[in-house]
Amino acid sequence: MLGVANTCAELKRMSVRGVWVIGTSSPKGTDTGDTTSSINKVKTEGTVLFSRRFPTVEQRAKRSCKDCSSLYCPIPLDSDFCEDIMLRCSTIKEEFIDERDSVSNDIQWPVYSCGSLWPAVCLRKKDLLYVAVCYYDPINNERPPLIMMPSVAAAVSLLEGMMEVLSSAVKLETSSPQLAELYQYLCLAAPFGTPNETNPSNLKFQIQFRKGVAMPKEKIPSWRPAVYKGSSKLNVRIKEEVRAVQYDKEDIEDICQLYGSVLCKAELEGHPDIVLNLTTPPDSSHLDHLTVHSCVQSSDAEPVLADTTNRHTDTPHYSRSVRFSAPLETFTLCHYQQSPALIPIRGFYQMKGDRTIELLVQLKLHETIRNNFEYCEVVIPFFNRGTIEKIDNISPTSVSLCIGPDNKSLVWNIGREVPGKVTGSVPQCYCDIH
Repeated sequence: MLGVANTCAELKRMSVRGVWVIGTSSPKGTDTGDTTSSINKVKTEGTVLFSRRFPTVEQRAKRSCKDCSSLYCPIPLDSDFCEDIMLRCSTIKEEFIDERDSVSNDIQWPVYSCGSLWPAVCLRKKDLLYVAVCYYDPINNERPPLIMMPSVAAAVSLLEGMMEVLSSAVKLETSSPQLAELYQYLCLAAPFGTPNETNPSNLKFQIQFRKGVAMPKEKIPSWRPAVYKGSSKLNVRIKEEVRAVQYDKEDIEDICQLYGSVLCKAELEGHPDIVLNLTTPPDSSHLDHLTVHSCVQSSDAEPVLADTTNRHTDTPHYSRSVRFSAPLETFTLCHYQQSPALIPIRGFYQMKGDRTIELLVQLKLHETIRNNFEYCEVVIPFFNRGTIEKIDNISPTSVSLCIGPDNKSLVWNIGREVPGKVTGSVPQCYCDIH
């Protein structure tokens, strides 16, 4: 019984006092003929599209601050709360406000303090603000540090679930049907203000079970409560980002690091175990710093040499295997790094001139990279040189070159493949810099 009581006490510390969805808009200022005046009149307005308060948590918050009443601040009306949170979270700063903009303030994003009301967790996605006010127990009649407040982490997880529920809404209004789905989600995800299961996919299965869908007989993992029916399919997508510094000097070695992630969606009947092997290309280093999803049951602690019996090369390949039972939704299976890594595209440029610049850019693909892309674009920035006025004498004429949106960079749109098979160039490109 003591263990149950301790568990209940910990769950209560993860509660939230209320949640809000606030729509933001930035109407244009009144046209007065003065551009500066018009810009200064731009305001970011907020509208409360959805709110849900939890009176039981509010009463607990009031009782917990009985000996230090100055720490308790009741939640104001939605209109006042919206105005206060917009003042602190707006991306447009109209004037200096000391409690928000002072350098002496302790920035703890995404946690904000709305006057005496603390802590308020605020996440932004597109034109919507997702806000939750968290519950906490004072320590020695003082505010506890955030690291000792489980309600903050629970609030972030709950707000991310709310984002996923409303992700299908093109334009959210107070009459949108997605808000009814959000209310149903909160009834299951945070009954009486205490988040317990915030994954919308899992909650959808619970709703179906309430309607009469039979529960599976075998033991199932918590992250995959539903049983998929249909043709089996496993989709795997790899996303990699290469960061490289090329010196083009024999005495200085180039630097290249690769950061990758594996996204997976498994549509498989039952609850099978999946083994995925991550194998590096030939003549490349092994994968480092492998971090995996919680559904992974086992993974190779160190890279191993892959079997090259059926390959047409004797070059060693490194491999790391991951064994997991996948949830139903798309998820990130793992993140990894590789250093040093192969530089997929090498670049060379020459720049001459001061105000009128002659620019030469050349690219060369690595021999292992296929010359076939969804799109390929080269951005050439010009730092500390002012804005670019125009581009003249582009050669060859087939090159698609334009000025970037910031007027301080050139954008070379290569397209689906690098011209000249392995080399593309802008031999002569003149532009006036001011």
